[in-house]
Amino acid sequence: MPVQNLKYCEYFDVNEKYFPCIDESAINSGAAWDTTYPHQTFIDLLNLTEKMLGGNTNRSIWIHGAYGTGKSQCTYTLKKLLDVPESEARAYWDKFEPLKKNPVLLEKLIGHKAQGIVTAYRYASGSITTPQQLFFAVQESIKKALDTNEVSYKGENSLKESVIAWLEDPIHNQFMDALLQKVNQFI
Repeated sequence: MPVQNLKYCEYFDVNEKYFPCIDESAINSGAAWDTTYPHQTFIDLLNLTEKMLGGNTNRSIWIHGAYGTGKSQCTYTLKKLLDVPESEARAYWDKFEPLKKNPVLLEKLIGHKAQGIVTAYRYASGSITTPQQLFFAVQESIKKALDTNEVSYKGENSLKESVIAWLEDPIHNQFMDALLQKVNQFI
């Protein structure tokens, strides 16, 4: 039998909507969240999330792992599950056998959603090298999520915003200028 000149695309079924990592450009280009297969580690993540939202633990969730292990895809799917309408969350749940086996977890997550959840999502933290950078990144992500969800109450201003507001007061500004001039005399 002669060997045919086949193309790779004739051997493989290529998913044109696949993104190797879920970053902002992938999200803006329509990256799918509802195709994420709920393997055991992802189901564990859902359970940890439910415990955190339910107040059964005071620990936050930190996702880490080697490149290419699906961290961004799973995180994006978790975010979407918490953001989308109940009908979309149920449709995702009904798609996969491992999730169908755990309807109680779905009901708990939907219950938390009904009370109101704002999710803050940030991709890529490799450039964060100090605790201050981490705190600033978290604050920035939360502020963006609150603005996006049009949440009017944001608690107290952040330290940065409070300092800026303080310096905008002419009396405080003059005080700081005087202090800086005094310091410059010693330099």
